[in-house]
Amino acid sequence: MYFRPYLWLTVFSVLGFAALIALGQWQLERRDWKLDLIGRMDARMTAPSISIGDHEAALALPVEETEYRHIELTGRFHHEEELHWFTQAGDLGPGYDIITPLELADGSFVLVDRGFVPEKLKDPAARAEGQTEGRVSVTGVLRGTVEAGALDAEDDLEKNVWFTRDVAKMAEAAGVSQVAPFLVVQDGEAPEGGWPRPGAARPQLKNDHLQYALTWFGLAGVLVGVYFAYHVSRGRLGWGKKG
Repeated sequence: MYFRPYLWLTVFSVLGFAALIALGQWQLERRDWKLDLIGRMDARMTAPSISIGDHEAALALPVEETEYRHIELTGRFHHEEELHWFTQAGDLGPGYDIITPLELADGSFVLVDRGFVPEKLKDPAARAEGQTEGRVSVTGVLRGTVEAGALDAEDDLEKNVWFTRDVAKMAEAAGVSQVAPFLVVQDGEAPEGGWPRPGAARPQLKNDHLQYALTWFGLAGVLVGVYFAYHVSRGRLGWGKKG
């Protein structure tokens, strides 16, 4: 058997092979992380509900350990300060989740994601029946704050359109203070008029990382096959003595 590899082709092929294997391994690690997250989320969402009544209790909650737990609140919505987080509903297309400050008995606030409305109902006047007045009881799922990343769109404060649920930034824009360091995503029934529509309390987490890993590993295998096939076609790899 003889083999006379091209130097630079071999160098680039080895680097490419290593990169593809690394990407596949990274996807396997992401799969393990996602499975752990799904397991923790399921366990917390089936745990007993948390109940808080004031700012002190809200601050005492360790958000990292209680995220995805159900929580119960009682207070009064400040609908005039609602915020609009741009998102999509599978059956309705683009629209907004309505995030409204809920005032607790001690005058502190919790931001509550009340649910989804389509774009045509962004104006509260178009869904006045759903602007519940007086003291209300709210149940939902506790979620941590999210700060904007490098690839996120910039929030438009003038138009009240948000792309990240950054609790501190939203509270400042709404003009409320003593705000809990987390968000509550409301579940349960829709209010009068049907809007906003709850239903996003449980995140739908895709776990396609094994498929992605197999794709990267498969591409690494293809690269190896192409590398050797090219050398065979050029007469630089074969059986017997090179004549």
